[in-house]
Amino acid sequence: MKAISDVVAELVHAANIARRLSDSEKLLLLTRAYITIQEGGEALGNVEAAADSDVAIDIITSTGMVCQLTDEEFKTLLLEAADQIRDIKIALDRKRARFSS
Repeated sequence: MKAISDVVAELVHAANIARRLSDSEKLLLLTRAYITIQEGGEALGNVEAAADSDVAIDIITSTGMVCQLTDEEFKTLLLEAADQIRDIKIALDRKRARFSS
């Protein structure tokens, strides 16, 4: 499993080069984002909330129509996913800090 910060960096980078990505690359990125959100929710003990978030639902919906997304829509989706994953990382860091002190 990639570190959360690596996934965020990958999503932001991909958002900046969206027009150069193939549909299969876009699908892979959306899948990676969704899995990272799910795994983060699991680590926080809140899988349902993470999987049912608006961003997660948008990602799942978009995977079925990735070839129909404009570059701007894809970019927005990746950046929203990166924001949610960052929030998960912050929550995980806080949780770890509470248990270590």
